[in-house]
Order: sequence, then structure tokens, then C-alpha cells
Amino acid sequence: MLVPWCCFGRLPPATLSLWPQGLGGSVSTVGSCPCRGGSTQLGVPGLAPGADGPMPADWQQEQRLQQVDMVLVQAQAGLAQTQAELVHMQEQARDLQEQLSTSESARASAQPCHFTDCCPETWVLHRGKCLFLSKEKKTWLESKQACEQESSWLLVPSDWDHTTMPSFLAHMDTLYWIGLQWRWDLKTQSDHWQWLDGSPYKWHGSAKAHGYFGTIKGGRIERGGHAADKHRWICEKPAVCP
Repeated sequence: MLVPWCCFGRLPPATLSLWPQGLGGSVSTVGSCPCRGGSTQLGVPGLAPGADGPMPADWQQEQRLQQVDMVLVQAQAGLAQTQAELVHMQEQARDLQEQLSTSESARASAQPCHFTDCCPETWVLHRGKCLFLSKEKKTWLESKQACEQESSWLLVPSDWDHTTMPSFLAHMDTLYWIGLQWRWDLKTQSDHWQWLDGSPYKWHGSAKAHGYFGTIKGGRIERGGHAADKHRWICEKPAVCP
């Protein structure tokens, strides 16, 4: 078989090296080049007509570039996801910091005094007040005098509600005297309940009082104490922190 010489430029090197031994045929240098038309069968086994043989080095380089592109795209997607997760974690950290600050403030308001040195020994610090809970029982007037001897007064929880009431009072099943008493106004000829600091007691219920002095039990204020009754009492005074 005669193979035009011009077609050798289109054959891969491997085909040229094997031509004399196994492919047969001969090379012709005469006549026009049929390879330029792309329609003549050269009769070389395993080679498509007019096909350029693949260059292994170029092909491998192209494959490596494609792999690098894929890795780069995946890395960019992972980076975007990581940045989104970081923003979310920063938001959670801010929320936790706010909760921690609130918890620390609430805990500090009820710490025992030997931690803060703001109150005398055996007194308890709560929301800027030093509180003393007696173990013995006295009448309301005697309890009032006992507090005054400690430069304090009977507890006036006029600004407390269920969220600010100390837990040790809200869950204690013991009756204590507090600084609340019934008063008769001579000018208006009417009665009312008043705290020891002079502020009026705002009663939101409909039940009538059956006594003359106020008590607290389980976080609930009652108006059923009489002059001869004896109960424990609670004193309060401002905290003085060093």
C-alpha cells in the first residue's frame, strides 16, 4: 500500500515507529496529498481518517487543570458555608453573653453577705437590700423595735413582684411580720393600709382585711395580723458595699 508522504505529519509518533515492522505498505512522495481532503482511507489499522493523534502530555495537563478548577470551586463553596456558620456562631455568642450577664446580675443580687461584705453577718443581700430573718417570735410592735435596734426597719417589699421576690421567701412556708399596718385618717375619717416608709399599700384583690398588721408567707402578703399575735419578722436596711 502506498501512503502519501504528506500524511506522515498527521500520524502520531508511535505509528511512525511501528510502521516498518508491523503495519506494512510503503510511503509515496509522489502525487497530491489525499489527507487534506479528509475523505481518503489510508488503510492504517487503528487510526481514524484525518484524525490527529492525541498528545498524551497535553491531555494530562488539561485533565489536571480541570481537577484544579473543580477543587477550587469546592473550596469556594466550603468557604462560603464556613463564613455563614461563623456569622451564626457569633450571633449565638452574643446571645449567650447577654444571658450570662443577666444571670450574673441576678445571682449577685442574692449572694450571701460573706461573699460580698456588703451586709452584717447573718444578713442576706437581695437587690441592694440587707435582709435579716429572725428565728424567734415577737409581736408586730416588738419586731419593729428589734429592727430599729439594728438601725433597720421591718421589710417594705412595695416594689417587689413575683419576678423580684427572693426565692427563699417565695417558697418558705413560714409567716413573717413586715412593715405594713392599718391606719385611721382623722382628717378624712377613713382607714387605709400604709407601709412604714409612708407610701400607700395598693391592694388589687377584693378580699377584706381581718387584722391590723401585714405579714408575708410563701411570697404572698396578707393583712390578718393582730397586736397580740407573735410571729417571726424580717428586717431590712440598705446594703453598704466596700
